[in-house]
Amino acid sequence: MPIVIAEFLTGSTPLPSLLNPVTLPALLGLYGAGAVLVRELTVIWRKGWPTVFALGCGYGIAEEGLDVKSWFNPHWGGLGLLGSYGRLFGVNWVWATELTIFHSVFSITIPVALATILFPDSSGDRWLPGRKLPLVAVLFALDVLFGFAFFPYSPPALQYLVALGIAGVLVLVALELPASHSTPEGPGRLRGRLLAAIGFASTTSFFVIFWVLPNLAVPPAVDVLLAGTLCLSLGLFLRGTRLSEAQAFSLICGGLGFLIAISIITLNFLQGPPFVGAALSVYLFSVRRRAKSVPLSAPGAN
Repeated sequence: MPIVIAEFLTGSTPLPSLLNPVTLPALLGLYGAGAVLVRELTVIWRKGWPTVFALGCGYGIAEEGLDVKSWFNPHWGGLGLLGSYGRLFGVNWVWATELTIFHSVFSITIPVALATILFPDSSGDRWLPGRKLPLVAVLFALDVLFGFAFFPYSPPALQYLVALGIAGVLVLVALELPASHSTPEGPGRLRGRLLAAIGFASTTSFFVIFWVLPNLAVPPAVDVLLAGTLCLSLGLFLRGTRLSEAQAFSLICGGLGFLIAISIITLNFLQGPPFVGAALSVYLFSVRRRAKSVPLSAPGAN
């Protein structure tokens, strides 16, 4: 699921590239291992969704800062204006902020939440007991090292170490976060359609911030501030694990709805996004009834 959303749905990786024998193993080693590691650490530490999000941000840095190095490369494919807009001290700061949040939400948190909804009987179980955890961690690290060697841009050592340090700090923050920020005033009675609308509006606002405002000569710091405000507002609104599985599923479908709509209206059939968007829509519709009215459990809550 992380690969489908972050790569194929967005068009970052065209479907025909799967014919390359290196592409799929590399993506599985990065996205698959990353999502499972985040979930496993959250279970081991007995934490909740705030920890998943924080570790997801760390994953975003590992991929974009340490692996492909798009944080630093002004000529990275897809950057466009963001290769110069908000670039300071050799870092594409606005792009870095966007991709860190994007990967945390769409590559980690949403796939982990969907797995929790679809496999409730194992929601609090470890998936990597014994030696499996260090084995997957090594696989992930090797995948990042492979990307570091494969992608040609080489940032200065200090920049790279700063990115590594920020990722490390996020792991420590994730370890210290409480299991839940739930309050009795949480959005427990909101209807699914309203939550879907909130998810759709949030994703739309996110991409407006990073792909529309830069073209309007808005100061880069305003973009970063607005993105942080959007994340904080949504986080305070959700308040941890107050939503039921069905409500969370509606919110997720709304959030993915914007990406699905964009993937289809591009009509880029040769690269594959319209097919991926249509297939993902059918899949979500087919599994919607598996989301129950019981509270959505955090991975480490049980």
